[in-house]
Amino acid sequence: MNKILLVILICVTNTLFSQEVDTLTVSQNDTLVFNINVSWIQRPCQKPKWNTSYKLKAPKDSTYYLIFNDTGQLVEEGLYTSKYTIDNKHYSGFYNSKYYYYKDNGKLSRVYYQKNGRNVKTEYYKRGKLKEMRLSLRNETLLLTLCKKH
Repeated sequence: MNKILLVILICVTNTLFSQEVDTLTVSQNDTLVFNINVSWIQRPCQKPKWNTSYKLKAPKDSTYYLIFNDTGQLVEEGLYTSKYTIDNKHYSGFYNSKYYYYKDNGKLSRVYYQKNGRNVKTEYYKRGKLKEMRLSLRNETLLLTLCKKH
């Protein structure tokens, strides 16, 4: 009898204290989910080019988003939070996230990691393999280059 009560108590406390997080998989070109802004960028000493930016229309709080581009590559993933505080300033957006960038040929170029609203780490890839990693420690950046042993 005591074992049954203990099992029921464990099940009830786990459901009370567990957080449910919804996961949404969305595409950047979905006009129901994103506002798409196209602009012309001109930088000094460079050719002008088109820039496309995407903004979530009505993001859901405490939802984990997987955002893909039109070619099916993962562009961003992270937990959306409607309100969080850093240094007594209030923000909203992706609190813990990863941003993926690709070369023109479609191969992974770099991944930016963000934890607690701050940039933590950047990984650079070359030919599909991790080339180097940069860690951000408060106001300093630590560069770790991965060398191939002979």
